[in-house]
Amino acid sequence: MILIIVATDQLVWRPVIAWADKFKFEQGESSSRKTSPILYMLRNSNALAWLRGVTVEPASERIYAGLARRQRS
Repeated sequence: MILIIVATDQLVWRPVIAWADKFKFEQGESSSRKTSPILYMLRNSNALAWLRGVTVEPASERIYAGLARRQRS
């Protein structure tokens, strides 16, 4: 049970908190930033960059091309 709780914290909640921290609005500088090794690994992953290049980018190109054609009509 403890292993499941720790794994959920490390694999789910810490990356979410670290990612959401960049949207926080504060007047002063924060003294401690949340970090997550899992989020760091995902951001620097070559596999995810490749996956994004073969899925998301072509799909967004098709969507933008369709919107441009619709705009010209």
